[in-house]
Amino acid sequence: MNDSIGKLFVIVLGAFLMVFFPLIQMLENQEDISRMFVQTEAGRFVDSVRNTGYITPRMYQDFLTALASSGMLFEIELEHLHRKYDPVYVDPLESNSFTGEVKVNYNAFYTEDILMELTEEAAKERYVLSKGDYFTVNISNREKTLATKTKELFLGSDFPVETIIVRYGGMVH
Repeated sequence: MNDSIGKLFVIVLGAFLMVFFPLIQMLENQEDISRMFVQTEAGRFVDSVRNTGYITPRMYQDFLTALASSGMLFEIELEHLHRKYDPVYVDPLESNSFTGEVKVNYNAFYTEDILMELTEEAAKERYVLSKGDYFTVNISNREKTLATKTKELFLGSDFPVETIIVRYGGMVH
């Protein structure tokens, strides 16, 4: 009798593992496809901004629509670093104490600042960047993927929400 219970347990365990591992692999492949899709859309949006030197409300809305078509919720962070040249003075109060050096500094503008300029109240048609500025988009999922939920269910442990993390950016041409 004990031998038949052991055999039954091994059969059930084997069947479970034959279903569980391929299922996890399939769901992780789907997650990889979603990651590549987000990377492609981020690249398309950022490269468009870098090449044109501006963001229009339509460009940003098209980007959001493309990401929404994946069926997932994402947190999107925009970052614009504006290049600024500051002359170096021995004494800042004396205009004739210029050392001949210039320091390159960056003013940072983030999602809120950029989106505020793209609203109808701002009455601007575009957010303009300058040549030499840097523009970056950070994207991460805000809800657990099906692969994460399935692993949590079967393995009984907690996994982080963010499994799709994409950072893409570069210098404005």
